[in-house]
Amino acid sequence: MHDQLKDLGREIVRKENYGQPGKRSRLWYYEEAKDVLDNSELFVEQGTENVLAFHLDFRVGFEDCHFTGEQFRKLSKLRFLHLHCDALEGNFDGCLSNLRWLSLHSSILMNQMPMPANLNLKNIVVLELTSCDVRDGWDSIQMAVKLKVLSLRHCHYITRTPDFSRFTNLESLSFENCHQLEVIASSIGRLKSLAFLNLSFLSQH
Repeated sequence: MHDQLKDLGREIVRKENYGQPGKRSRLWYYEEAKDVLDNSELFVEQGTENVLAFHLDFRVGFEDCHFTGEQFRKLSKLRFLHLHCDALEGNFDGCLSNLRWLSLHSSILMNQMPMPANLNLKNIVVLELTSCDVRDGWDSIQMAVKLKVLSLRHCHYITRTPDFSRFTNLESLSFENCHQLEVIASSIGRLKSLAFLNLSFLSQH
């Protein structure tokens, strides 16, 4: 019944505009999503102001899954982005400013995808990063003062946590399988709203 309801909901969204997927509120079929990203100028002319959510899973069917900030710049109202890819490249400054939920995953588990240094995370509430190299992205993460969920999984270059003093709203925190993590900031003890903590499979030395 759950799958049937999900399929029904997706079909209702597709009926918003069969011919122009860039005018729908949500996109999750990778062929349509890739078409919107690869034909940026065309969809800018058609308008993408209705797109609120993107689910982009390119693990199957595409060999080269690299995307740039310029491709996402036209999605000015985007609030939810779930992305499996090989790399995010270029300048993300000034785009994705309305994003509330970012779920970013490397297409290959053992590949640590670099996190862009200039992602705008000021309005992010949920941040999920899997197999990402966040060394150049800590400053952006530190600006995410509205965070309620921070999940970093298989991020192998993390050796210490950030200062948690700014994350006063944090309710869920995970550093699962971050094998190099050795230092946890003492400010974690001041997270009064924290209800879930996952430190599974960390280094034992």
